[in-house]
Amino acid sequence: MGSLWLFFIRDIIHLELKFSNAYEKVHKRSLEEIDKVSERIGIKVALENMPKFPILDGQTAGRIYELIDGTNLYVTFDVGHLYTVSDDFAEFIEVLKDKIIHVHLHDNEGENDSHLALGEGIIPWDKVLRILPKNVTWSLEVRSLDDFKKSFEFLKSYLK
Repeated sequence: MGSLWLFFIRDIIHLELKFSNAYEKVHKRSLEEIDKVSERIGIKVALENMPKFPILDGQTAGRIYELIDGTNLYVTFDVGHLYTVSDDFAEFIEVLKDKIIHVHLHDNEGENDSHLALGEGIIPWDKVLRILPKNVTWSLEVRSLDDFKKSFEFLKSYLK
């Protein structure tokens, strides 16, 4: 009926922690189904790398490659998410270079997925911006309009 429902759920038991093998199989099968549907209707679907958190899958380039290998699925490379897991941006890009179609940009302190304005955390942007794929779309994924403006100015100064 045109309604939008938004649910916030907390303090739940995540079965994927207890049944990780079954969870991984279901996750892979779900992605295979998404791949079939996306191909049938002619859209590109990108799997985003996830931040450090016990129940999330797809945090490393190797794991994402396992999940999408043999499919027509792509990757959204979230720089901030990767930095909570690893600082090896070059390896991530090298492993998935042919699959990355979009990049999310935000900063953090390396531990939490805090979505800070670019330059307000400790991500080594001078290193990262030099190696990011240039032939894909980028988006700023920050928490406020002020953070967007700061991040945009930060990017402009680096990309001169």
